[in-house]
Amino acid sequence: MGKPVVRPARKAMGLFVRSSGYRRASCGGAVESVISELQTICLRVSVVNRFTSTGARRRSRRLSSRRRGSTAVEFAFVAPVFLLAFFVLIEFARLVMVQQALTDAARAGCRKAGLATTNSQSDAEAVVRNHLQSSMANARDVNTCRVTINPSNLNGMASGTEITTSVEVNYSDVSLISSTFLGSVVLRGESTIKRE
Repeated sequence: MGKPVVRPARKAMGLFVRSSGYRRASCGGAVESVISELQTICLRVSVVNRFTSTGARRRSRRLSSRRRGSTAVEFAFVAPVFLLAFFVLIEFARLVMVQQALTDAARAGCRKAGLATTNSQSDAEAVVRNHLQSSMANARDVNTCRVTINPSNLNGMASGTEITTSVEVNYSDVSLISSTFLGSVVLRGESTIKRE
């Protein structure tokens, strides 16, 4: 007898069936028919899997390219709103920071003006401007940062007299992003203390 023949399609699936030259054991042809049926089912399943997986890949590629386009459109709608909210948040934080710095500077100037040893308004004003220097670059400018100490004559002032120090700045002068955003708002810090 010759060499056994292996069918190529069944060999690819890993199932080898010899078609001639051997006799089956006592089971007869029943086992062979079951094996043949199983091989046919496996072949069909593998062919179906191949076609559906490539088809699914093609469909997913088409959908992903469509999704990429829709993602770009969604980003174009959302990005300006997000950036606007981000910059408004930065400006609001800057406004609060400058307001707090003005209040702290007014307190420091008022404490200096309330001392019995302070005889000049310019000494208290210098303390205010030095205190603001860390948060405002133009704190030394008289037109930008307006300091008022009331009463203005500290020389010979009676003990217990109230002294009020106020510091004003236009928000447009300290804004980080745009001078038109809240441009007409005047930020003011004020403090009152009694003279020693």
